[in-house]
Amino acid sequence: EDAEVELANLIKEENPGLAEAVFLYHAGNGNPKAMFLLAQLYLDRGLKEEGLSWLEKAATIGYRPAIDYMFDYGDVERALKFVERLKDSDPCF
Repeated sequence: EDAEVELANLIKEENPGLAEAVFLYHAGNGNPKAMFLLAQLYLDRGLKEEGLSWLEKAATIGYRPAIDYMFDYGDVERALKFVERLKDSDPCF
């Protein structure tokens, strides 16, 4: 599963349609990295609503790169919401 996501990430420039299909499949099955990579793909395409939706799903299950990306994307308020939620449940966060 993770190997497929990694491979799709490597080919996303050459074959974005295939990468999107792989990310979508694994994201739909709960893989937070796939959710994050799908979010990035959509945001890069200008599909803000879809991208932020997948980014939030990854952040909701505690995927730290998704939260960091929210900060980088400028969505500080939303990112802080997840930081607050996770710091209570994860002492390493």
